[in-house]
Amino acid sequence: MMKRKANMALYIFRQRSRFRTVFTTASVACFVLITADYAQFIDLPKIAKIPLWVGMLFSVFRWAICEGLIKPAHQASHGGQAVANKSKPNLRDNNK
Repeated sequence: MMKRKANMALYIFRQRSRFRTVFTTASVACFVLITADYAQFIDLPKIAKIPLWVGMLFSVFRWAICEGLIKPAHQASHGGQAVANKSKPNLRDNNK
């Protein structure tokens, strides 16, 4: 069950590059609108009032899914485990 969810999340993670320009454009538009509303150049309607704990909960879930499921599966499929397990240089053996 978890393997299937990890594969589905990995598929979504890989497809994000297809829509990179769409997400970038939407992000810039949202930033401009929110900044203009904060500076009181425009007055956006208050659509929903989301409590802080809901925002924090979704942030924690997103982070846990990305770091716990998607990133390890992505690294394993692209050979990133060799880079992650690379040994650190021993600084004590500096016999010059």
